[in-house]
Amino acid sequence: MKYSSSILLIVSMAIVSFGVEVNFIHEWKYADFEWESQEQKQAAINSGTYNPLMCVFEDASKADDGRLFITITNVYGPGSPASLTTVTNKIGSGGPILRPYPNWSWYNNKSICDGIVNVYRTDIHCNHIIILDNGKIGQYDQVCNPKLVIFDLKDDTLVKTIYLPLDFATNRTGFGLLTTPLIYVSGECKQFLYKMIVFITDTEGSGLVMYDSSTKRMCRIESDYMKPTDIFFSVANQNFTYEGGIFSITILDDGK
Repeated sequence: MKYSSSILLIVSMAIVSFGVEVNFIHEWKYADFEWESQEQKQAAINSGTYNPLMCVFEDASKADDGRLFITITNVYGPGSPASLTTVTNKIGSGGPILRPYPNWSWYNNKSICDGIVNVYRTDIHCNHIIILDNGKIGQYDQVCNPKLVIFDLKDDTLVKTIYLPLDFATNRTGFGLLTTPLIYVSGECKQFLYKMIVFITDTEGSGLVMYDSSTKRMCRIESDYMKPTDIFFSVANQNFTYEGGIFSITILDDGK
């Protein structure tokens, strides 16, 4: 959990320290979901699949149709029954109710690796959502191979799955935590699924994974420049250690 909590801590303390005013669009006391029934919710609580104290809000992205996607990670361990959700108009005691995306079947499947295990971040490109499922419960329990799952937002249908072998998803010592996908396409969106290049950050293993869909080839890059140079921080008189590698990524010139 040290990565997510430290990032949230930095942002929170920076806001307080510099007096930045933030306009809240949505606010939660804890995560609650659009359950199929009260029995389903109670069963999730009893099994430990749902524990509001273990649900970590990680990332948000907005689609062109107005839907707001929120990732609720299992970074502490089991506790979030659906790692990718959309915000509904329903309000519960904890805040806006979250709807599992695309639906509960991706999280209730008896074969967990056929569904979605754990998502930190997504990328929305050409009216498609690219979901990076790192396959981990917590930071060390690799229950499934990582994969990219792509849905067409027009009708929420699955259009492509790309499996990421562990020797690409981890460094030479076996450590890795895939967090952020970024899609690059040169030119128009037409046939982008067959022309895209996907960049994926590895926060724990200090690396970068790249996949070229036109050649179906994958590679991993590691460098000392991807490792943290400073791990001790002090913000607003609060001292803490943060040892994360690459977490976010962007492209300054998209070639268009």
